[in-house]
Amino acid sequence: MQTKMRYPFIYFLQQPNHVMVYKIQTLKHITLADITEKGEWRQYMLQQHEQFATFNHEQSSPLEGWSIWGPQDQLYQLVDCINDYIQQQSSIRGKL
Repeated sequence: MQTKMRYPFIYFLQQPNHVMVYKIQTLKHITLADITEKGEWRQYMLQQHEQFATFNHEQSSPLEGWSIWGPQDQLYQLVDCINDYIQQQSSIRGKL
């Protein structure tokens, strides 16, 4: 799964053209419950010829009627990835 960071947002490329965007709301580690029950998620579809590397969700409209569900191991991968980004941001912000 490809990811990229535009703090406070983390982008996850799902399938060839779906992008899930998670908004970091705290610099404390999160749990699976945090992303499934309280997390701020949006999903977008890349337009034809649009690249994930340059995608900016603020220039697109989110898809309606979807939810963050999947195999538990895949959801735990999302949690781990988000926590890695949170740790990076905590380090950066601690040095400022």
